[in-house]
Amino acid sequence: MDPMTQRRIIVVPGRLERHIAHCWEEAHAEQRRRIKAATEEAQAEAERAREAARAAEEAARLARCPRPDKVAWGTREGAQDGVHVMRSRRQDPDLTLVAYRCSCGGWHIGNDRSGRATIGPRVPP
Repeated sequence: MDPMTQRRIIVVPGRLERHIAHCWEEAHAEQRRRIKAATEEAQAEAERAREAARAAEEAARLARCPRPDKVAWGTREGAQDGVHVMRSRRQDPDLTLVAYRCSCGGWHIGNDRSGRATIGPRVPP
């Protein structure tokens, strides 16, 4: 007879259940670690894809902007905040800065003494 079949299995009450529970926890903890690592990698990949899309969008904007040397804000409010910051740092009190919509779709800041932006083509807001 096979020596393995001759062995007696002694089951101590509760011990087998604890062992099964321990094995189950270890297996599921490893599974949770793998899921977490895969989720983090997927999130990092999505962020890299978003960053690549933003870079491509910015490159396309620069290609069609008549003033790519200027900073372009995404919103009028952002450009107006930039105007306030620039005004606080300027020495010339007569210089009027205005936010204007550019044909590239962004908002630029330009010098304006007449009430209208004079730099770059204007696009109605």
